This record gives sequence, structure tokens and C-alpha cells, in this order.
Amino acid sequence: MKIVRLLAPNSNLKDSWNKDKKILGVLKRALSIFAAKSGLSANLDKSEVFFGNVPLETRNAIRACLPFRNGAFPIRSFLWHQDVAGKGNCRVAWDMVCKPMANGGLGFKRLGWWNKALLAQHIWDLATKRESLWVRWVLFAAFKGVNMWIVRKSTRWSWVLAKIMEIRPLFRMQIHTTVGNGVNTNAWEDNWLNCGPLSSFISSVAELGASIHGQWPPAWVNRFDDLSNVAFPVLDDGRDVIKWMDDATLVPDFKVSMAYKALQGDLMVVPWRSSVWFKGCIPSGRSRNLDFDKYLTGSRDPMVFQVAPPLCIPKHAFCMWLACWRHLPTQDRLMAWKEEPPDYMCSLCNGCVDSHSHLFFMCSFANEIWKGVMLAINWQNFPTVWDDILIAISDQATAPNRLVCKLALSATVYEVWIERNKRIFTEDRRTSAQITKLIISTIKLREDWK
Repeated sequence: MKIVRLLAPNSNLKDSWNKDKKILGVLKRALSIFAAKSGLSANLDKSEVFFGNVPLETRNAIRACLPFRNGAFPIRSFLWHQDVAGKGNCRVAWDMVCKPMANGGLGFKRLGWWNKALLAQHIWDLATKRESLWVRWVLFAAFKGVNMWIVRKSTRWSWVLAKIMEIRPLFRMQIHTTVGNGVNTNAWEDNWLNCGPLSSFISSVAELGASIHGQWPPAWVNRFDDLSNVAFPVLDDGRDVIKWMDDATLVPDFKVSMAYKALQGDLMVVPWRSSVWFKGCIPSGRSRNLDFDKYLTGSRDPMVFQVAPPLCIPKHAFCMWLACWRHLPTQDRLMAWKEEPPDYMCSLCNGCVDSHSHLFFMCSFANEIWKGVMLAINWQNFPTVWDDILIAISDQATAPNRLVCKLALSATVYEVWIERNKRIFTEDRRTSAQITKLIISTIKLREDWK
């Protein structure tokens, strides 16, 4: 059973918490009555409570009312320190996690940015003067006819309106005016040129165009270099239309996702993305010979089966993602975190301290697995050194385009990492042949999956 309690912002946090204590008391009595009537009681060993941005004192008071253990989200526990106040031991920075997958992140949304993107809808409504009672009231009573880009904050505004106006600068370059007759466009404050707003010393584009006869004055061009590359728009009888600038493209409608993307800014696309997060790249229904049976059963007759376009294996892709960023907690990284580094040794070959380059696949044990996998899938001339592998999967000319190759690389990285951890923390041991056979079997099952 899930019990979700949503708290709305309250100016009096003490009163809010007193009310919530009463609610928790009611909930506790309700659970007791339910247990008495049905004979079913809550299992405290399986009951957890999750907190987000809740003060320690409040958390302790809640747990005193309902003695559930403090839960932790798995992704947070893996990527960050279990203790909220703990420092270090952070595998991946939150900035990296929140980037889109194409830019090397996991695609998590920043809630703060997402909230601002939602508020941008109101900025858009005010800029386009959408037909609504709220917009009319704000423009008439709050702004009093002043342009929304230059109106000053007033103490009479509501808290919500003040917060909306605070984020105006974040989206000013995205709200663009396509000039028609130029009457309703402010020459300086409205964004009607590719170089951005001009100045408010002339009230409208129509007056500006009439005063300069449709040509930028030479003195202006000499003073502002951007004007030399921007032609003055040709005025017509049409009305001015406000549009949203999305990746240098003007679109007539607003979307929250576009506002969120504007907050993210320009991000570099990581070239190895398609080799980590991928869908099937082989058309459904096409037959292909794969020598899996020969490896798995010893038979010399290859098996022919239909390949449907599956997804990547999530746990393999996640491990591969960490490996591409070199953020797996290998021994060389752990040594840098300790004042007195212990005597580490690779658990697979006992040859040296393990690292990303050593595990993938300079280690003799891991190299034997990788070569066995490449032989089984008939994949020739691919690097066996991690630095060279990263270069190869980042180059479109050498990156693996077959689905089986992408699955093989991520599965091998995953299984080598799992075996490394098993040997460090447990007594389990597997041979390289067993791991290679498991990888090939995993690839076959994934390609059979539809």
C-alpha cells in the first residue's frame, strides 16, 4: 500500500506541521483499526518512508509517529552517498545526470528548471496577450499599460506574479516578434531582430522605420556591429506576430519542453551515445546467419532466426555509460580518494591495480573474454584497448552498426565489472569460458526478444 502526502507551500510552517501531526495520528489510528478488524497488520520491516527536502527535526517527528524505516531511492543510493550530509563518494555529478542522453547524461529533469519552464507559459501568455481574464487583469491593473519587459516590480503584486516576472530575462531571447505593420512592436524592448532587442527611445517599429526610411543609419551600424548583418524588415499591412525561437527556428506555439531546452542551453552531443543507448538497427523480418549454436552447443550448423528491433539492455547500458565517462569506482580512482591508499590488486588477474583501461580489456582474464565474444559473433578488427574502443565507437566510420555488436560490447563491459566485484566482495568465481558463454546467451535472448 502506498500513502502519498502532498504538502502545499504554507507561510506558517509551524501551523502546517501541527496539522500534519494530527493527520499522521489519524493515519496511525486507522491502521490500528484496520489491523484489529482484519487481522492484517503493517509489516514494519517492509514499511519505508521517503523524504524529499525535509528538515531532520521534522523527519524524526514523523518517524516517531509512524515507526517506519527511512527509505532511499536506488538510483540515488548508487550514484550518491547514502547519507544526505555525506561528502564525496559521488560517482556522477547531478549536472551530468540531468543532461539529455544524446549529451552524455541520463535525461533526468531538473525540477527547478522544469518549474521555471512551466512558469514560462505565463510569460508567453502575457507576451502574446492571450484572451483570458487573468492576462487582461495583469496587463491593465498590474502593468498599467507598461511594456512587460520594462515594467518594474511592485510590492502590490501577488507572490506568484512577482516570481513569474523574475524569470523574464531567461526567456527574453526565445520570444521573438515577426513584424507585420510594426505598430504593436516596441522598437527596443521587443525582440524583433536576430541580434536581440534595440532600445525603448522610439515607441514602435513603424515609427522607427519611418524615421530612418527603412535603412539603418550609418552611425548606428558603426556603433553596433550586429546591425550590419541584419536587414530592416519590410513593413506590410499584416499584424505583428509573436513566435517562440527554438533552435534558431521560429515556431508559432509555445511548449514547456522548448522552454526547458532553452534553460539547458547549448550542450555538446557525445559521439558514443548511439553505442550506449540504442534501439535495434536491423529491419524486422530480415534473416541473418549467426553462429550462436556452434558456440553454445558445439553444433556446426548455424542457426538462422528473425531479428526484431529490441532495445538495449538497461543495466548493461547504464554500466557502459559509467565506463564511457570513466566513473566506475575502479581501484585507481579509489586510491585517489584515500589519504593512505591500501595495497590494491586486480581481482581478475592479480597483475596490477585495476582501472578502466586495465579492465577493458588489457587484463589477461578480461581480454580472453572479449576475444571469445568477438570470435563468436564474427566481429573482426575491433580494438581491444579501452581508449581505442572509445575512439572507435565515437567515429561514425568505425562505430558498430550491427545490433549484435552493440549488445556484445555493453554486455562484456557489464559482465567483466560484475565478475570483478564478485571476486572482491564474495567467494564466487567464474571462468572466462563461463562468462563468455553467458554473454553470448544473453545476446541471443535479447535478439530473440520482441
